[in-house]
Amino acid sequence: MTIVVSKPRYPTVVLYVQADEVEQLGADLFDLGATGVEQRDATTMDRSAHESAVELVAHFPDVELARAAQRLLPEGVGAQLSFVIGDDWKHRWREFFRPTRVGARFVIRPPWEEAETEPGDHVITIDPGLAFGTGTHETTRLVIAEIERLADAGAATRTVLDVGCGSGILSIAAGLLGAERLVAIDIDPIAARVAVENGIVNGATIEASTTPVQAVEGTFDLVLANIRSPILIPMAAALLERTGQHLVLSGLLLEERVEVREAFDPRFEFVHESTEGQWLALTYRRGAIPAS
Repeated sequence: MTIVVSKPRYPTVVLYVQADEVEQLGADLFDLGATGVEQRDATTMDRSAHESAVELVAHFPDVELARAAQRLLPEGVGAQLSFVIGDDWKHRWREFFRPTRVGARFVIRPPWEEAETEPGDHVITIDPGLAFGTGTHETTRLVIAEIERLADAGAATRTVLDVGCGSGILSIAAGLLGAERLVAIDIDPIAARVAVENGIVNGATIEASTTPVQAVEGTFDLVLANIRSPILIPMAAALLERTGQHLVLSGLLLEERVEVREAFDPRFEFVHESTEGQWLALTYRRGAIPAS
C-alpha cells in the first residue's frame, strides 16, 4: 500500500508593479491582511517573472483572505492567486541575513554568523523564525536609533512596552541600554514565543504574550509601537494610557505623517521625527492628560 503525504499549501497573491509603486502597494497588502510581502526583481534570489516590473508576492494566512485581497487590489496590477507548496521557503531567507550595524553602537547578527564589532558595541543575536524583525528593515532601524537617542539624552527607559514585538529585537535593544523590565505583546503567538527565546539568548528577560494593548496593566517609561498606521491609529487612546514618558511610533510611510499626527498630536507632546527611505518614525512625550 502506498501512503501519500500531502504537503501544506500556503496561499499567496502575486502582482507586478513599477518600482515607484512598491512601497505603497506593499503597505496596502499588509493592510489587506498579508502576513508578509516578498519583493522580487533582478537583484533578488527569486527573480521577477517580468524583467521590466517588480514582482510582489504577498503571503496570507488563509485562502479566503487572499481572495478578498485579490478582489480589492487595483485591476492594473494583475493580481493572481497562487500557492506555495511545502515548507522549504520558510528558511531560504537565512542565506541573505548577514550581520548589520544599526544606530551608533548596535550590531545585529544571526546565530550562524560572526560579527565584526568595535569597542562599546552592543551585539544582538536574532533568529526571527517566522516573526518580523531582523534589524534590516528601515522601521526597525529607525526605532532602535531612537531608543539609543533617548537613552543618551537621559530619558527614563527603565520599563518598556513593545507593542507588535515580532522577534523581540526592540525589547532586546532597550534591555542592552539599561531597561529593567521588558513587556512585549503581539497578536501572533509565534512572535511572542520567539521574542522570549531571543531574549534568553541575549540575556534579556522579556515578558511576552498575546495580550491586547488595551488589557496591559500599568504604565511604562517607554512605549514602542512599530505597526502599520491603520492598526496604530485606533490604538492612540490605549497607548496614551500606557505611556509614562515617551512613545515611539514607526511602521509609517512618509505620506501617512499627517494622518498619524492628527491622531496622536492632541494626546501627546510631539518631540522628534526621523526618516529613512520612504519610512517614518515619530517620538512623543506624555504631557498632561487631556480632559475627557
